[in-house]
Amino acid sequence: MKKKLSIILIIAVVILVITSIFLYNVVDKRHNGFSRSIIKLDSKLDTIIDVANKNYFFHEDQNDDRIILKTFKKCNQLLEIRRLDGILSVRNIEVLPAYNLNTRFSNCTIADSVIFLTNSAGEVLRIKPNGVSEYFKVPGLIFDQSHAISPQTIIVRAIKKYGQIKQREICRIELVTSAVVTASLTLPKQVDGYFCTDGWMRYNKESSSLLYMFYYRGEVLKMDTNLSKISVIKTIDTISTARIITQIHQKHTSQGITEKHTSMRTSRSSVNYFFAMDKNKLFILSALKAENEPLQFIRKKQFIDVYDIKAGKYLYSFSLPFYKGFKIRDFSIDNRKLNALYGNYLISYDIKESQW
Repeated sequence: MKKKLSIILIIAVVILVITSIFLYNVVDKRHNGFSRSIIKLDSKLDTIIDVANKNYFFHEDQNDDRIILKTFKKCNQLLEIRRLDGILSVRNIEVLPAYNLNTRFSNCTIADSVIFLTNSAGEVLRIKPNGVSEYFKVPGLIFDQSHAISPQTIIVRAIKKYGQIKQREICRIELVTSAVVTASLTLPKQVDGYFCTDGWMRYNKESSSLLYMFYYRGEVLKMDTNLSKISVIKTIDTISTARIITQIHQKHTSQGITEKHTSMRTSRSSVNYFFAMDKNKLFILSALKAENEPLQFIRKKQFIDVYDIKAGKYLYSFSLPFYKGFKIRDFSIDNRKLNALYGNYLISYDIKESQW
C-alpha cells in the first residue's frame, strides 16, 4: 500500500512540475508589453539541403549565387553551396590545407579575398590571395569574435580582466608589421559588465558600420569603424535592462589558491537570438512573444523583426515556420534570398521583390 502511495505521489509531482513549466512558458510570453506590425511574407520555398552537420553557421561572405557555411571547431574547413543556371553544387573548401595548424583557430573572416583565421588567445593568421600567410599575436588580448573590414584591419570582441571582474570590449586591430590595437569601446555595463553585455556583432558594408546586438536587452549598438558610437537602435520590446542574475563560485586549485568564478543563474532571459542585414535593413530573430501574437504560434513559428538601420526605426515583422520540429539556428538575407539553418537543414526562400 505504501509503495502504491509513493508511486502515485511521484506521478503527481511529475505532472505538477510539467504543468508548472508549461504555464510558465505561456504566461511568461503572454505579457511582454508590445505588439508587432505583422505582414504575410510573400515567399516561395526554393531549396532544402541536408548539410549533415548541426554546427554550421553562416559565413559573412555571401551573395545571390553562393552560400558559405562555417563551424567554430574547424573554422578553416568551409562548405560552399553554389547555384549556377538553377543547378546546385556543394563542395568542401579547406583554407590553407598545407599550413600546419598547431594552434586551433575558431573563426574565419574574409575581406577583399584576404582570409583571417583567429582564436581566443589573440592569434591571427592572415592568408593573402597568393597563398602567402602571416602570423600575428595581439599581446594581452583575448577575443572570441572577429570581423575583417579591410585586408589590414579586423574588429574583435575582446574580454578584459580587471582583477576578478571581466568586461567585454570592441577593439580595432591594425595588422601591418605587427598587430596593434588602435581603438576600443567598452560595451555599456548594466549588471556585471560581462554576461549582461553578451551579444553578436556584424559588419555592414553598405554603411561602413558595425552593429552589435545584445542578447539580454532590447538594443542594437551602431558604431563606425573607428568604434565611435553612432546610435542605439531600440527594438520594439519593452526590455531596456538585462534581466539576469549572476552568482559567484569559489574554486580551490591544486596549488591551494582560491579562485572566484562568476556564472549566470537565470536561463530564461533572452530578448534577441540572431540577426542579419541586407542593404539598409536589419532583421532580428526575436526571443519574445508579442501581445498580438496568437499563443499557438509559440510552438510553430518564429518572428523576425525588421528595422531601418539608418533611421533606427522598426518597420514590420514576419514569421517563419519550424521545419521538422527544428527552430531556426541562424539565417542570412541577400537581396531577395532568405537562407535559414534548421538543425542540419539549410532552407532557402525566394522573396518577392516588392516585399523588402
